[in-house]
Amino acid sequence: MGNPSVWAGREHGEVDYYLTQFLTGHGCFTSYLYRMGKVGDLSCVFGDSDLDDARHTFFLCDRWVPERESLEQEIEKITPENIVEIMLSLRDCWDRVATFAKVILLLEGKAHCYVFPTPGCKRWDTCAPEAVLEAAGGILTDIFGKKYSYSNDTDYLNNDGVLAALDPKIHKRCLDILNLTNKT
Repeated sequence: MGNPSVWAGREHGEVDYYLTQFLTGHGCFTSYLYRMGKVGDLSCVFGDSDLDDARHTFFLCDRWVPERESLEQEIEKITPENIVEIMLSLRDCWDRVATFAKVILLLEGKAHCYVFPTPGCKRWDTCAPEAVLEAAGGILTDIFGKKYSYSNDTDYLNNDGVLAALDPKIHKRCLDILNLTNKT
């Protein structure tokens, strides 16, 4: 989805393991795992494609149409050809796409947790993903375990970061680790 040299030297936004998977198509996607001899089937787990790669997961998979449409209402229509340019255009676009990508990876079971330990992510970046994650049995809180409020009288920044996991036990374990880190 783009030459890493273009986004590696960006002016804003953070890159972590899962965002790198999204941008490069390596690591957790079935097509890559198939090439590495780790799985015997290339197909999408949701059955709508014979090829599960980053392009399919984020831009074509029928399962993620509502999430993709929600993101596109916030920024613009995303394609594999324009996604890096959109992300590089504004910090807000970078954060929205990064949140979208990481929540999709969580919901597909390709990521165990999503940790955004600093302020910067905004309530509108997490509101829809939180609803989808919770509908699937997951949980999204700040890094101290407190639920975010989306009422009009709250600050628009997620000042205490974000911690999300599909499995509440993994969320609790991540909270425990973060609390140990905060005490040192």
